[in-house]
Amino acid sequence: PKYVPEKQSDPDLELKKVQAILADGFHGNAGWLKEIKAWGQNAFKSFLPLPLQSILNGAEPMSITWLLCSEKAAALPWELLHDKDEFLARKHAIGRLVLIENKHHNAHPNTKGRMLILADLNKNLPLATQEGESLFKFFSTDTLFKKIVGGRFSRPHLIKEVSKESLAAELGQAEIVHFCSHSKTNSSGTSAGWVLSDGNIFGLDSIKDLGHGATVPSLVFSNSCASAGIAANSPRIDSLSGIAGAFLEAGVAAYIGTICKIEDQASLGFASSFYKKIAPKQKFSHALLEVKKSIPHPNPIWAAYQFYGDVNPQSGDTNEKSRLQKIKNYFLLFLCVLCLCIWFGFLLKRPIQENQLAFATGEPKKGYTKIFSDIKKVCLEKVPIQEIQTSGGLENLDALVNHKAMLGLAQIDSWQMLEKVEGYRNLRGVLSPNRDIMHIVVPTSGYASDEKKCTGITQKEKCVDGKWMPVYKKIISDSDLAGLTVGAVGAGQFVIPYYLNDSLHLNIKAINIEAADGKSSDSLAFEMLKSGQVQAVITMGAYPSGVISRLKANGGLTLAKFTRLPTGYYGVAMKNYKNLGIYKFPFLSVQNILWARPIDRTSLDGKQITQLKDCISTNLKRLKEDSGYEPSWDDAAMDLPEGIPKW
Repeated sequence: PKYVPEKQSDPDLELKKVQAILADGFHGNAGWLKEIKAWGQNAFKSFLPLPLQSILNGAEPMSITWLLCSEKAAALPWELLHDKDEFLARKHAIGRLVLIENKHHNAHPNTKGRMLILADLNKNLPLATQEGESLFKFFSTDTLFKKIVGGRFSRPHLIKEVSKESLAAELGQAEIVHFCSHSKTNSSGTSAGWVLSDGNIFGLDSIKDLGHGATVPSLVFSNSCASAGIAANSPRIDSLSGIAGAFLEAGVAAYIGTICKIEDQASLGFASSFYKKIAPKQKFSHALLEVKKSIPHPNPIWAAYQFYGDVNPQSGDTNEKSRLQKIKNYFLLFLCVLCLCIWFGFLLKRPIQENQLAFATGEPKKGYTKIFSDIKKVCLEKVPIQEIQTSGGLENLDALVNHKAMLGLAQIDSWQMLEKVEGYRNLRGVLSPNRDIMHIVVPTSGYASDEKKCTGITQKEKCVDGKWMPVYKKIISDSDLAGLTVGAVGAGQFVIPYYLNDSLHLNIKAINIEAADGKSSDSLAFEMLKSGQVQAVITMGAYPSGVISRLKANGGLTLAKFTRLPTGYYGVAMKNYKNLGIYKFPFLSVQNILWARPIDRTSLDGKQITQLKDCISTNLKRLKEDSGYEPSWDDAAMDLPEGIPKW
């Protein structure tokens, strides 16, 4: 993908990446959805601690309020993170609250039922005029809406021209405000605000001053371009920046805005749908969720909106005591400290449960999770361990360095690549449970090359009585991969660039493939291979690999040999896959290491790591010989290669 989140990236930079993707979507680029999904999946793994990932992955729909401790955290579009199933914004009712010293919030949310519509104040947005008039008619005449809100709301007030002074008075008397006109934003928030009829700006200070009055709106729906921004580089450390931040400081209970430029027609439809979704005792955040879910994925308008406020208050029920009581009564998900631990490098000191060793593994049902399962069978009674599933070895090393896990499995070459980096070089090898081998999966009939041949007769470089067809070339060994496009799964994402390309000079074009939509990374990689999107797939795994063992001889896929002389920590392993008719086949191999954080060995965790090592050593013969354990234990070793820091 073009836009990949960076763990230590500035949140404003990540927001700009998302805005660029959404802009592609509004300009008709069909690839926007793939890009935003890739960003969301990578951001989910990069910015959320592993325990929180495990909570959200596959979770049933729920109400989530993100408590954000700074503007930096607020700048990130958390709603567009993507778990293994769906974008969070299309699955959960999501609100965001920013915790910051508040000097403007003296007013209370208005509950008097007055609705204010501000439409096309500059008289140059015909669709905004249409939006305002359409909502005015709906609020005035729709019997269902009147029944829904229990008759509390008086006739709406539609304004198309207003001064700064008049607007302040109108806002102080309204419960719900809908704005569809021009807004002005900038990166620092210093001159942001709503553009009025006379060209003046109803700016941030004017908005915040609303909080000095008796009441402020309960809901502000600012249906204009980039109206939800809270800039991370505000020049005032005691104040929120951006239009959304100003209304929040004034005491507005709920605010809906957009994070990017939006199309007028799409925004009109979105706003109309939102108000029609409000049901008896319906929460604003839940109405927003229902609208987003009703919009097809390829239409980017659903991704543009954010909701500020607690997700729990019901529409028309937003006084402060009620809000606080409902926060106690409903599930409130606190992300503040967890998110900022990543942004600013603070360390998560403990695993998920006290006195348990957090053990980072890999994807479900793959090699590392199976090794963990075997260790748990023989040692759980002596040493409490708890699994944290990840994408594999590289993420496990990150989890150790960032104090998200106490133990983790990773290939020795993955560590070697990072050993010169502070933090990684200090990790300690406990033992080697097995070896991973590199599986080069290729089409049995070969791949369609760029070469063409004529099925008829060639005359003067023209194909007569036939047509040009691609020449299919078979991949027999690693040498045949030179210059090809190859799907990389798991640690294969490391082996290709750092060994096959840098050391063996194969110049492979790698496409990294991650699990998605409920499918494993291997399954998706094989689908891409069969469809011709890649010419081969490289996947690392302990022998025998479950995904390779399930392939069939007549299924269109087979394996290619590794024929080079290995260097460094690499070796060659001769293995069999009877299902593919392969015997004494050479594979590149490398040891897996159980790594530990370099903690005090006399501490509680340190003693438990030593106890776990002793337990595995005591039961190693059982793990190798008894049925019910992974065959890859045959390659286990308690003694580690020279050069590996030992526990």
